[in-house]
Amino acid sequence: MKLLAVVAWLLASHRARHALFSKLFRPLAPPPKAAPPEKAAFLAALELGPDDAKEACLTALVATNPTSAPCSEAALKRFSTGTWQVVYAPHIRILEKFTFTTYDVSYSFRNDGTMVSYVRYASPLFQSGWLNTAGRVERVTDVVCRVVWDQIWLDWNSAAQGPSGASETDAHVLPGLIQLVGERGFVEGVSRFPVLYLDDDLCVFEFQITGTKICARRA
Repeated sequence: MKLLAVVAWLLASHRARHALFSKLFRPLAPPPKAAPPEKAAFLAALELGPDDAKEACLTALVATNPTSAPCSEAALKRFSTGTWQVVYAPHIRILEKFTFTTYDVSYSFRNDGTMVSYVRYASPLFQSGWLNTAGRVERVTDVVCRVVWDQIWLDWNSAAQGPSGASETDAHVLPGLIQLVGERGFVEGVSRFPVLYLDDDLCVFEFQITGTKICARRA
């Protein structure tokens, strides 16, 4: 009996030591993969660089595009999910100066190919609110996507409240008129966007009517 007790104690001690050493000397997780230098340079330029530096870094980034067919069905299924925030859009910055209004744009993608665009605006002239559109993303070619808008609505929610949903019509401002204006103003020819760069958290596409590059980052 004493011998069995000693053996049991030794086994228990061995297991305890093994568990302790496993915790103390477990393999370290591999460090996160560093961003390619072109991507790192562009992200740094977004924070500190002048406009010409941002554009130069963006051009260098586009040349390293890791996704050869960004608008293929496989790529859309993989990347078109979640919320993406527009972080670079020169034409919007110009519009802000002319309208004395700030604009903050984001896109919310769903797995079924639908998307919602949210534009938060704030102005001493036009107050503040959200201009929202809902539609779907479609493939035109492997490098060109098309966005088809079905709904458009305006609300005067605060930034803290966030935008209203498409079905929350009680919060919409002049819903019939806004929808009519949106439908009349929709031009399919300018809703096609060549995608110039795409990875897991960064997308660059071209707004063809102005020839400017727009960059969105996954939130």
